[in-house]
Amino acid sequence: MSRHIAEQFKFPWVVPSKTAPTRRVFFFHYNKPASKGAGKPQISVHYKGTCYIVDNLVCHVPTRGRCNKRQPYWVMVGRGEVTIKDGIAYIT
Repeated sequence: MSRHIAEQFKFPWVVPSKTAPTRRVFFFHYNKPASKGAGKPQISVHYKGTCYIVDNLVCHVPTRGRCNKRQPYWVMVGRGEVTIKDGIAYIT
C-alpha cells in the first residue's frame, strides 16, 4: 500500500480520559429460588463481585449469551455501569 493511500485511512485515536466511567463486566440471569421465595420473577445481576436481586432491568448496552458448565447454565454478559434504583437495575 502506498503512503498516499495509507494516509487517507488514518483514524483518530481516542485517548480515554481519567474522568470517563469505566465499563466493567456484568452478567444477569433468572433466579428461580429467589423467584419462588418472592412470589414473582427475580433477576440476579452480578457486578463488581456482588450479586444484586432485582425485579426488572433496563439495559442500554449490547449483551451476548454465554453458556456455563454449572448453574446458571446460560447468562447474558456485557460491559457497562450498573445502577440500582427501586428494585430496577439500569445498565448504561
